[in-house]
Amino acid sequence: MPHHVGYCTNVHPGEGLAALDGVLAEVAAVKARVRPHGPLGTGLRLGQQAVAELQADPGRLEALADRLGELGLYAFTVNGFPY
Repeated sequence: MPHHVGYCTNVHPGEGLAALDGVLAEVAAVKARVRPHGPLGTGLRLGQQAVAELQADPGRLEALADRLGELGLYAFTVNGFPY
């Protein structure tokens, strides 16, 4: 079974999807240093605002998945903070 190197976005502030997109750009910079030739697993922190935005427009979930792929990232876990 392969081992995964990951980076959790819990260490970054931000509640909505716009903030998460900025965080993902920072994670991509980390990826470039620690895993330049392969994908980097990411633990996503989704606050109540981000979850509400995803529920309001299901297309945003697909857009988030596309953005992760563009950056060479993949979500291997999600930490939800509904309150």
